[in-house]
Amino acid sequence: MLFDPRIEMLEPFVPHDLATMLERRALPEGTYDEAIHANVTKRYARLEDVAIERITYASDGFHVTGTFTRPATIQHASHPLLIFNRGGSDDYGMLTLPGLLRYHLPFAQAGYLVFASNYRGNDGGTGREEFGGADVADVRTLLDIGKHHPAWDGRNVFMFGGSRGGMMTYLCIKAGEQLNAATTFAAVSDLFDEPEKWEKLVERMRARLGANAPALDDLRSARSAIRWPEALVGTPLLIMHGDADTVVDVAQTHALEAALAPMHPALKSVYYPGGNHSLSTHSAAMISETLEWFAQYRR
Repeated sequence: MLFDPRIEMLEPFVPHDLATMLERRALPEGTYDEAIHANVTKRYARLEDVAIERITYASDGFHVTGTFTRPATIQHASHPLLIFNRGGSDDYGMLTLPGLLRYHLPFAQAGYLVFASNYRGNDGGTGREEFGGADVADVRTLLDIGKHHPAWDGRNVFMFGGSRGGMMTYLCIKAGEQLNAATTFAAVSDLFDEPEKWEKLVERMRARLGANAPALDDLRSARSAIRWPEALVGTPLLIMHGDADTVVDVAQTHALEAALAPMHPALKSVYYPGGNHSLSTHSAAMISETLEWFAQYRR
């Protein structure tokens, strides 16, 4: 029997062709190598200490897909819970094998139960995502599902998000989720910064809201933590960014840090020289920083 009635399906994670396409699109031109992808798949097949499962669950009446990465052997009421928030929009940025091995695997190996959502409408799910609108409920629902897992220790809940996933992390904190600590990297925190970069995306999401859509500036403000930094103060927060990020300007994180520093008693920032948007050449350091940050706030 599944541990939560909102879970509709839990099955072994199987990489698929769409993921391969998206992984290629997500990498700089000329860097994708079929042999590398084959090696990643082989690495996954050899995993013995961690299990990765694909999950479909109910959220606001929609069928939402995601993943659950956990130690292969779990003990009742013994494991901290981690929600990972993916970046991108629509199927671009969805949960794929390389990302799971890079961002989720180390935490499962450290004993965490790691849940992640693709958000509604993506990877076969129903509904349509709103880039930080009603789809924040998909993360909050998954967090509550994680709390119903019999292996959760009942005390420790963390959140980790990159890019758009960093924004989703800020929005969950703003919504009142009680977390021991949170970490973001390359997080979107100001949709007014470089407006031409975000214009098409935000207008597309606004169009999905139909006649009840808020004004464009209101929609941007609701998703921009720089406009409400005080909402983040109650959660210990580690923010990280690469200074060579060409997708989300590192200036967004600098500005958020400056706004938070006078009021936030548990704030840490780390900037990686030469780091790109995904911090691909600094991922080990980023994971290490995050594990150390979470360790400080584990009960």
